[in-house]
Amino acid sequence: MNFQKATHLIFNKNSCVNLKAKLLLFIYVFIATCIVLVPTFIKMTKSEAEFRKYYHAATDTVITINGCKLDWWSVTHFMLYIILGFAFPHLWCLLLVCSISWEMLEYFTGCIERTFKQSDLVYWCGKWSDLFVNTSGFIVGLTLRYAITFLQS
Repeated sequence: MNFQKATHLIFNKNSCVNLKAKLLLFIYVFIATCIVLVPTFIKMTKSEAEFRKYYHAATDTVITINGCKLDWWSVTHFMLYIILGFAFPHLWCLLLVCSISWEMLEYFTGCIERTFKQSDLVYWCGKWSDLFVNTSGFIVGLTLRYAITFLQS
């Protein structure tokens, strides 16, 4: 298989999933809203000690790569971007902008939360390593899409 045919298979909007950018944006906003609302709901309905258990469970280190600790949030980022890379390879630029924007939002929200919060528990961590995790997940999703479309042809 030559490079042009392989590229066409991967980035062809019709070969696996033909979804529009508006749907992608809707899915992304829905997932982001859930990520914001669920912990907020838990924080409002549970005691500080119960919320700490949830927080520490989500931020436990799963794997360390070159001194960079990846937690369960990183795993969710990776899984989301595998799905997005598989379903929307032709929207890679928009996904990159969304990824960078989301990490900036997390970082600055964390700074604001640290400034005004009395507790040492800060929900928004905004790790820049998540940009690497997001990109890696996207590449894995893209590779899966290539493998599936290659096997189908």
